[in-house]
Amino acid sequence: MRLLSAIEVTDLLKIETLDLQANNIDDDALIELCDRLLNIHNNSLQRLVLEQTMITDRGVSTLIDTMAKITTLASVECATLKLSKSVRDRLKAACVKNQCL
Repeated sequence: MRLLSAIEVTDLLKIETLDLQANNIDDDALIELCDRLLNIHNNSLQRLVLEQTMITDRGVSTLIDTMAKITTLASVECATLKLSKSVRDRLKAACVKNQCL
């Protein structure tokens, strides 16, 4: 699913909360979003809602890597996702780290 065609770069620069809940986005869309956020040097995103999406470990692993560079992102809501315990634990650690920065 092409997510970013609907989101303008100027919106991504200043967005603080991005709610993608129940939008049927998948790993490829999340990976594309992460890439775009890194390319525009986003430093405002604080909260990302991914509930009720088709995102798996692959997409969240990319998100975790992205969070190392976008340290304002400290809240990711994903309780409904079917993630492995190891990815869920890594995501929790990334959120805690970013909250402390």
